[in-house]
Amino acid sequence: MEDSLQAFNGLPERNVVSWNAVICGYAQNGRGKEALESFQMMRNSGLRPNGTTLLCCLFACNHAGLVYEGHAFFKLAQEEEPSMLKAEHYACMVDLLSRSGRFMEAKRFLEELPFDPGIGFWKALLSGCQIHLNVELAVLAAQQILALDPEDSSSYILLSNVYSSAGRWRSVSMIRKQMKEKGMVRIPGCSWIEVRNKVHVFVTGAKRHAQIDEMNMLLRICYEHMKETTIQEIP
Repeated sequence: MEDSLQAFNGLPERNVVSWNAVICGYAQNGRGKEALESFQMMRNSGLRPNGTTLLCCLFACNHAGLVYEGHAFFKLAQEEEPSMLKAEHYACMVDLLSRSGRFMEAKRFLEELPFDPGIGFWKALLSGCQIHLNVELAVLAAQQILALDPEDSSSYILLSNVYSSAGRWRSVSMIRKQMKEKGMVRIPGCSWIEVRNKVHVFVTGAKRHAQIDEMNMLLRICYEHMKETTIQEIP
């Protein structure tokens, strides 16, 4: 990010595209307040934000938990240039409200959409339900997704995770049975990291990494350290 800022500051002239790149960069790196400060600087420079600018700002608010600010940006666009608003902006608002646990507002927002919400909208709501363990609304969201796409395995998995977090194991078993009957396969999560020019790949549940013992030992040390730190901080 710092290299990007250096390049940006060295530009002889800044336009909407370059400002959008900075705002989006801040947003993707979890620096929401700096993203919004950049937006204000852009407006102060006389440039007019576009749909991408708004999307970057909403994304920044979403991942920084800035619900009030995100709502303010959306309302500003509605008042000043409603034609700027596209489906992705509405979806970002649903995600913002759901992530923050404001489910009544998210549900009302969905009901008042000027178009029929697609799967992405309901998945945003379902993901928020998983974070805050809203089982009742999670079931509703999953039903809406499956009505649009009965073969969408991710909704089954998300709903199963909600049930699991809520301790409703019978419901988890039922979901897994339904997936098995439909022939659905859960694709395991995968991540990778490059260390000293070598890429290390990690797959959920896999235990075949050459350094698995060392990694487990390090994780145990970190876990014990976290427990000790937490106990010390409790008054």
